[in-house]
Amino acid sequence: LRQQGIEFQQWLADNPDGGKEGFNKIEAAIQEGGFDDYATFVKVNAKVAWAWNMAQAQVGMDRQKDLNQASQDMTQQGIDLIDQQLADPNIPEETKAELRQTREQLASQKEEIAETWDKNKVYADWAMKVVGPLTNDKEVALVKKYEPELMEVFTGLSKEQIDQIHELSMPQLELEP
Repeated sequence: LRQQGIEFQQWLADNPDGGKEGFNKIEAAIQEGGFDDYATFVKVNAKVAWAWNMAQAQVGMDRQKDLNQASQDMTQQGIDLIDQQLADPNIPEETKAELRQTREQLASQKEEIAETWDKNKVYADWAMKVVGPLTNDKEVALVKKYEPELMEVFTGLSKEQIDQIHELSMPQLELEP
């Protein structure tokens, strides 16, 4: 189908009045792919697309949750380190005053991270609830199972090309909780 689609654009340019014949070419390619007809292909493609979107949204939300938790943890580590230094009697009071300011900033930052997550999660949960009825857990699980193959189909890129893109794009989202 991909090859027919690429060739179809040129064929249509060369045959502007060949709409019905062109449709038949596309439908033949669809049928070669195992679908009964164009309508069946469109229905299946739509179901896969909705399940794909839900699966990708779930993955994205999980990664954001992990990133949020990692940010919270790193900020807390900074606070804990400052608390240790504040408890050290050998650190001058002048230095401790600066540490208290830094601690306040970190505590404020931690609170802002949590508030931003909570605020945004409400909207993300709402969006998932709204589109959820368009698919089901079984379809989403099936799409997740075949995610690498579907990614190749949807993008037209090889697994190696996709892996390279993932390697170079936002690797910090792969944090372990």
